[in-house]
Amino acid sequence: AQFDVLQSMSEPMAISKDGLYMVSCEEDGIARWKLTKNGYSLASKVNVEDMWEINSLKPLSADCRYVAAVVRDGIAAWDLFEKKVAALPLPFAFTTTITAIPGSRLLAVDNGQSAQIFKFVVD
Repeated sequence: AQFDVLQSMSEPMAISKDGLYMVSCEEDGIARWKLTKNGYSLASKVNVEDMWEINSLKPLSADCRYVAAVVRDGIAAWDLFEKKVAALPLPFAFTTTITAIPGSRLLAVDNGQSAQIFKFVVD
């Protein structure tokens, strides 16, 4: 059954370092999964209007509560517990990549012309 669940998940996907949490993009949102004694079970989900625009999904916290991705208009970060999103428009480039700096909620963004560092702040 767990194989079927994992096989049905689409890319992009993020997995915590310890493998206890996993985030996947679904048809209508971003789902956070937690490993239990019976396998992965859905822990939370955030609806996202245009799932096709999400690329390079990265965890910003050890438990995958916070994740970030490259989107059509720049970058976005989600709090999967509070179901909040923070988006920052950036010049579009097909080569835009992001790297999450572990334990800091810092996100390095490289669009091929410049590199910048952003911090995801939660109220």
